[in-house]
Amino acid sequence: MTPSLPIVAIITHHANDLLLNAIESLIVQEEWYRELWVIHSNEVKSSLPPSWIKDPLRANIHYHWLGSNSGFASAVNHIFARASGPVYILNDDILLHKDNLQMLYQTSIKHPNSILQPEIWLFPEQNGTLPKIENTGHYIAIDGSNTAYERGRRPTSQGLSKRLCFSGAAFWVPESIYSHPAMMTMDTALSPFGEDLDYALRAVRYGFDIYCVHNARLYHRWGGSYQRFSNQKVQWVESHRIQSKFRNLPVWMWLGAPLSSAVRYGFGLQDDNIPSTHTGQAVLSTIKGIWKGYSALPTALRKRRNDKFEVSDWEFTKKWWGQS
Repeated sequence: MTPSLPIVAIITHHANDLLLNAIESLIVQEEWYRELWVIHSNEVKSSLPPSWIKDPLRANIHYHWLGSNSGFASAVNHIFARASGPVYILNDDILLHKDNLQMLYQTSIKHPNSILQPEIWLFPEQNGTLPKIENTGHYIAIDGSNTAYERGRRPTSQGLSKRLCFSGAAFWVPESIYSHPAMMTMDTALSPFGEDLDYALRAVRYGFDIYCVHNARLYHRWGGSYQRFSNQKVQWVESHRIQSKFRNLPVWMWLGAPLSSAVRYGFGLQDDNIPSTHTGQAVLSTIKGIWKGYSALPTALRKRRNDKFEVSDWEFTKKWWGQS
């Protein structure tokens, strides 16, 4: 039996030219997807010309207006609750390479119970004349922080690389995962900038694998959906990663010092897009985020008690230690 083609779902807030360009890069690969969903998370319906829905060549495009800016996790949960078969979830600030869907689909046949992500490149105007990688998945540090693999490097990898965390910009989830009782929703309390990390770690703790498919590539406009630096963003990132750590990581990793995140921001090592004039603000925002994260500790621990992980702390530690 031939596996089902995916539903491709683009999550958008602004529904502007970024969305239209993403759609254009998808419809040339329409033989590799079943339906294309536009998930519009905004209080106001799109005012874009309706031709992209009414064009006969685009009849398999379905517009879902959520009625509010409910966040990324809520949009993903909307998709999971209504989809069947595999789903390929995308931000609107992407452009697919021509073989992206074909490569992911063929990989999904060999790894039907795994989350897949493509190799993500920076847009040409962000990377110069030669392509540079934005990420190939994320490495999990001892303090619960997640750091992009291969950021800023030239693409050289082929095949698959196993990861502990995928990028929320583009990820493929089979129905066997999002229909699992523990995996049916992303945690809206960790939205934004934390729900994808939490979902990825939870998937690993329930025995599922995550792979980067290097031959499936797309461009991502880094910071296109949300500005690349703000004090609020720093607070969200730090608070949500702490809550995700206590819910999902082995107990021994809880002892990792979260203040290392403040040091990284303070020295500009975490994100080279923090303006040098804002490093003091970044440190202060990090400390505020850490405080908020620990303030939510009882909730995170309550969620952990309700989870019935299938991968023990020791088995997860071996996976963590084996990160390349």
